[in-house]
Amino acid sequence: MSPVAPPKQANPADESPPSTGTLTDLLSEDGDEEFVAETAARVRSATSAPGGTVTLLFTDIVDSTKILQSLGATEAEKNRVWLERLLNPHAEIVRDCLHAHEGFEVTTTGDGFFLTFADPANAVLCAVEIQQRLARVNLVTPVAGNPPLQVRIGLHTGTPSLHDSGDASQYLGSSVHTASRVASAAHGGQVLVSEQTYALVNRQLSRFRFHNHGEFHLKGIGPEPLIEVLWEGKQPTTPTVEKASSPPREKAPPQTSYHAEVKGSGAIAQGPGAAAAGEGGIVIGGSAQGDIHTDRGNRP
Repeated sequence: MSPVAPPKQANPADESPPSTGTLTDLLSEDGDEEFVAETAARVRSATSAPGGTVTLLFTDIVDSTKILQSLGATEAEKNRVWLERLLNPHAEIVRDCLHAHEGFEVTTTGDGFFLTFADPANAVLCAVEIQQRLARVNLVTPVAGNPPLQVRIGLHTGTPSLHDSGDASQYLGSSVHTASRVASAAHGGQVLVSEQTYALVNRQLSRFRFHNHGEFHLKGIGPEPLIEVLWEGKQPTTPTVEKASSPPREKAPPQTSYHAEVKGSGAIAQGPGAAAAGEGGIVIGGSAQGDIHTDRGNRP
């Protein structure tokens, strides 16, 4: 593609905007230098791994092995169809949403993504947009009944240790494991968040409802509250793991998108709306297990 042509006399008959050039080149045509500088800075921020308190987001395609095995007679054919028709379109949607909400891509493992965000509200917005766009695109699979490709998503906010070598960034700590286990507890098309993430976003994201499912056993983590993000037309679904009120059963390890060595603590200070113990479950934002209704203001 050729670079942007030098400025020339406007031609009223030509309404097609230039399709090449850098982001700054394209934005500069509006003449708003402050907007250009702000937008360029936001794009640059998404290229570096956030440190300190971050929100970790994991995605995972549901039944990916079963889908892959149904795609063709040979391994080569299966892999080709998987990449062209399902995995690549899915990855494009995830990355579009990631960049739109200023996140950072840590890694991919097969069919899953590990993303981090400095702003927890942006992380939740990204997760919901991924689910909504996948539902609209409807990537049909050849499994019996032709179910659409679905992704489970889980989020947790903590303070993992960040190791950035320049070429690659790695997060270590129990908060990484917690985020991965929250994602493993989700159904396809579902977004689950931890108590810590909910406490930070519930007053900002007034467009969503939050359904408190109560405490569940997360393997290697222990009992943790799981809260589902609900948007228009979305109904709550009980997570896939054991309720904390019943003794945990031994299971095969759930699929996760990333494994990290545990070093240090992933705990963070409780913010407004943090949980308090309640009979039969937990209380979050003043409501017992079920849909959480809070006096949430609009996100600035």
